[in-house]
Amino acid sequence: EQQQEQQQQQQEQQQEQQLQDAADLKLALIPTDPLSLPMGALKEDSIGEPAEKKRKVATTKETTDEGAIKTTVITGDKKKTQIRYDPEMPMDKEQLANWRREARRVRNRESAAASRQRIRNRISELEDEVEEWKQKYSQAVATLETLQKSRQPSTSGA
Repeated sequence: EQQQEQQQQQQEQQQEQQLQDAADLKLALIPTDPLSLPMGALKEDSIGEPAEKKRKVATTKETTDEGAIKTTVITGDKKKTQIRYDPEMPMDKEQLANWRREARRVRNRESAAASRQRIRNRISELEDEVEEWKQKYSQAVATLETLQKSRQPSTSGA
């Protein structure tokens, strides 16, 4: 019995030593420069504490009238919308490619029209701003002229 206990203790010690050696080897294999590692290779930072936890991700999906599936992915403080367009009825590859191409043309046409409208609106705002500055300029010139006229009699009389 004593021999069995001694053998069991020796086996446990060997296992503990193997685990310790493996941990030491793992630490020895980690380079000191974390930038030399691929992204996410370190599970723990240099102090041995867990590295930054991943931010929570929220995902929402909705279907639009045109058959688009909008997937909104929120990671931390960033929000990114991914849109996938699929037809409502089954099609073969060629029909699907044609449908997507035409849908893209329609979206591009609508986007270009909206862009042109934004440009027109901005030009209108800038024209209004130019008119305001012209009025301010003419008022400043008029004020300057009245000040100059009011000073003229006092300087010519002296």
